[in-house]
Amino acid sequence: LPDFIDKLGKIIQYLIQDKKVPIPDFEIYKIFKNNKRVLLMLLEQGFIQPDQQIIEDIMETKDENNFPYKHYLYSGIKSFIDEKNMKTIESEIKEKYTKEISSFEEKCRIGENDSYICSLIRNDSVEEFITYVNRTNTSLSIQIQPSIYETNSFLINHDPTLIEYAAFFGSIQIIQYLKYNKVSLKSKLWPYVIHSNKAELINFLEENGI
Repeated sequence: LPDFIDKLGKIIQYLIQDKKVPIPDFEIYKIFKNNKRVLLMLLEQGFIQPDQQIIEDIMETKDENNFPYKHYLYSGIKSFIDEKNMKTIESEIKEKYTKEISSFEEKCRIGENDSYICSLIRNDSVEEFITYVNRTNTSLSIQIQPSIYETNSFLINHDPTLIEYAAFFGSIQIIQYLKYNKVSLKSKLWPYVIHSNKAELINFLEENGI
C-alpha cells in the first residue's frame, strides 16, 4: 500500500502541477472522498489546499465504520483549523484510540488494521499466531474488529473472519493451521484469495474441493 500511494502521488503531481490541470480543490476532494488514504496523501503533500467548504465537510464526514474523517485526516488538516478545534480533535484521538498523536498519524499513513493479530496474519507469522490465540483464548471463528486505520474498501465493507483476512493476504501457513483446527474452507473465500493472487493458496483451495 505505501508503494502504491507513493506512485499515485507522483501521477497526481504530474497531472495537477506539471500539466497545470485546472481542477478546483473541492472537485479533487470529491473525486477521492471515498478513499481516505489517498485523501490523506493529497492533503499532506499539498495537492489539496482545504478551504472552509472542505474543512466543514471533513468535520462532518464519517467512514463506513463510523470513524470520523477529522480524526483520520488530522495530520492533513491541522494547519488549516483553529487552535480550539486542534485541541479538541487531539483530545478525542488520545481518548478514543489511546495513541499519542505522532503514532496515530503514522498508523493512518500506513493504512492497515493495527491490531496485533492482524499484523501476525499479514506476515503469515504462524508460530506467533498460534502462541497468541492460545494465550488469549481467542476464538478462531471471530471477525476482525474494525479499525480507523484500515483503508482497503473491500476489507472495510466485508467484516472478514480470521481465515478470510488470511486469504486476502495469502497467508497460507495460517490458513493451513485454521483448517487443521476445524475452521471451514468455504467458497466465499475466493474473493479474498483472488486479491492475494498466490498460486500456492489457489492450489490449496482447489485441492480441498473449494
